[in-house]
Amino acid sequence: EQQKAEAEEENQRRFMSWAKEMGVEAPNISPASFAGGLRGMRADKAIGAGEDLVTLPRTSALQVADREPCPFPGELSPLFWSEASLSVKLGVVLLREELLGAASSS
Repeated sequence: EQQKAEAEEENQRRFMSWAKEMGVEAPNISPASFAGGLRGMRADKAIGAGEDLVTLPRTSALQVADREPCPFPGELSPLFWSEASLSVKLGVVLLREELLGAASSS
């Protein structure tokens, strides 16, 4: 259990370091573990109306749009891409980034 907690803490540290390198700013929230093994972000203080939770450069965000062409037609059917929902498209882009690992440009 101790080893698992230490590994999670290291993963969170690495994530926050990567996020900072990518220009992500989130001064009032931080990674957290919750009951039932859930992980997410928690507010470190009261967040006021209209206050940003996270800011980042557009180039640091994974983005998809309704009518954009398939960003990797050699790897995925353009017909599938054109008919997929935005959440499916975002999931595909996220999985591709995961497969790219350190070779990812994002």
